[in-house]
Amino acid sequence: MEGQEFEADRVGFYLCEKAGYNPSAMQDFIERLLEYEKKHSKFSVHPIFSSHPPSYERARKIGQLMKGRGPYPPKVLTYNPGRLFYSPM
Repeated sequence: MEGQEFEADRVGFYLCEKAGYNPSAMQDFIERLLEYEKKHSKFSVHPIFSSHPPSYERARKIGQLMKGRGPYPPKVLTYNPGRLFYSPM
């Protein structure tokens, strides 16, 4: 199952890129998810996500996809530190 999750990340990356979005936001999101997981040692993962690879590995692989690509347009969403997700400006 992990292979399918990595494939979904790869396809999502290329779809973002093709649509003109900055795909580095994918890596930002996964890194923030990893921060959340580290801060909440009792972070319980819903069984639906049990087949997902570790967040650090997903962020690393997306980082590899970004090497030698771009330039990308600036991100149009800002990160609100009080929330896990991006929010509109």
